[in-house]
Amino acid sequence: MKDEFLEQLNAYADGELSEKDRQRVEEHLAACPECRAAYEEILELKALMGEAKTPQGLSARWRQAAARSQERKARGRRMVRTVASLAAVACVGILCFRAMPWWSGDQPTDQPASPALEAREETEGDSTDAVSRAAEQESMLQDSAEEKNALSALQKQDGAVLAMEEDDAMDMVADLGLKKATREDNVLSLSLSQEEGQRVLAWLNDRGYHLGCQGPPLHLTITLQ
Repeated sequence: MKDEFLEQLNAYADGELSEKDRQRVEEHLAACPECRAAYEEILELKALMGEAKTPQGLSARWRQAAARSQERKARGRRMVRTVASLAAVACVGILCFRAMPWWSGDQPTDQPASPALEAREETEGDSTDAVSRAAEQESMLQDSAEEKNALSALQKQDGAVLAMEEDDAMDMVADLGLKKATREDNVLSLSLSQEEGQRVLAWLNDRGYHLGCQGPPLHLTITLQ
């Protein structure tokens, strides 16, 4: 559809064209099925609208909208034709490329990869695996370092940190008569005097537990297991 006729279809349907323009539109409609279909849509829409009063300026806006709609349809059809043409050209190119060894008498198209190429691909794959393993190891080392730093900070703050079996921890509190003990979930916190710290240290050493602090702890945080 030619753009010069898009804006004239609605005016033609309303009888607003001059005699010369009307003849030109009629001649074009006779030769263009696409424009005839658009004109029939305009007539159907006007019939549905009936005698409803048209707001001022609506007719012009409607013509502009119809023109934009038809233009988008035309662009879509042109795009489809272009893509189809490119696809056809690509298919022809692929067929020609695959047929070249047969025409020239060379070896078949499906040739095994050369040893050098296979070796290079294997080397690249090994390099990628090595990089991945190195990254994983670095991440694990970083996580371990962060855990150690957190543990060290906690030890400096609370005196000592220890992981114990829950039964052992409860036995220690009961055996030593520790009063300042608070528990939250799986963490047991103890506030100790100097004497209590010495007795706790001896009790732990007797049972194979070792604290990472020098001297008896005044604060002990136990992670229950």
